[in-house]
Amino acid sequence: MRFPTPNIASLLLIALWLGPTSYAMAKSKELRFYAVMTGANVCLDIFGGEDRRTPTMAECGDFSGQAWWLVDTNEASHVKLKNSYSGTTLCLDISTVGKSHVPIMAECGHYSGQYWKLEANTTGKDFKLKNTFSGDALCLDIIKLGKSSQLVMAPCKQLTGQMWRNAPY
Repeated sequence: MRFPTPNIASLLLIALWLGPTSYAMAKSKELRFYAVMTGANVCLDIFGGEDRRTPTMAECGDFSGQAWWLVDTNEASHVKLKNSYSGTTLCLDISTVGKSHVPIMAECGHYSGQYWKLEANTTGKDFKLKNTFSGDALCLDIIKLGKSSQLVMAPCKQLTGQMWRNAPY
């Protein structure tokens, strides 16, 4: 798959979404990600024991599974998302389960499910997480299941489970 040529406007938008930290600095700094739906006390986390491959939402704390960093892909405004707990060889990816697209940590490579775009929301405070594999119509979303939640790629809407923010780790 061919990606569009990067432009300075898209890189500047990413820098704005990341707040006061510049895009270049954010690539090497660890960040926490959380959704408006869950609030800043519940973070995107990697959980799953030894496999270190299962993204989930969990209470924020001093856990390496909540320390994320962005890696430049040299492909337009796309980045890869890596996690301290999973290590440098795994990237946030999408797996197809039936008709569903679900996030997993997978061996990093040139896979379209690992190319993520942080797209500014209309509020200007939040962003949507999209990837090349799922396309622009699907966003990373949180589905509440009683007291627990599940991460899935779902049709993009103005839902608080699809409105993401980040903060320094």
